[in-house]
Amino acid sequence: MKRIFPLVALALFGGCYSYTRVAAPPQAGTDVEVELTDAGSAELARLVGPNVVSIRGRVNEMSADTVGLAVASVLKRSGTDEYWSREPLAISRTHIASIATRKFSAARTGALALTAIGGALLLRSAIELAVDGGGGKGKLPGQ
Repeated sequence: MKRIFPLVALALFGGCYSYTRVAAPPQAGTDVEVELTDAGSAELARLVGPNVVSIRGRVNEMSADTVGLAVASVLKRSGTDEYWSREPLAISRTHIASIATRKFSAARTGALALTAIGGALLLRSAIELAVDGGGGKGKLPGQ
C-alpha cells in the first residue's frame, strides 16, 4: 500500500481542472481562459501570433476597459497550444468573447486516482506472474 501512495498523491496534487464561464469579472490572482472574438484574434496577432482563439493565464488586473493577464498559454485555431512563461498582456474587453475560471474537478481527479491505482495493481500482478511463472499458485493438490 505504501507504493500506491505516490500515485494517489500525484493524482491529487496534479489534479484535474476544468474551465467554467463566469458572468462577473474574476478577481486578480484567478486563473482564467479568455476566449477571443474574431476581431480580437486579428488585433492581437502581432502580440500573440496568428489564429489564436483563446489565452490562458492569471489575472494581474481588471479595469473597465482591459484585462491584464500573466499569459501561461495560447490556443491556436488548429488546436495546438503554445506555452508562455507568464508574460504580461493587456487585452481590451471589446476583444473578449467570454471569460472562464479554472476550477478543481474532484470527480475527474478521483477517476484519475482510481485509474492510476487500478493500473498499478494490474501491472504489479502481471510482473509477479511473469517473475514467478505462476509460482505454484493455483495448482491443485497432488500436482
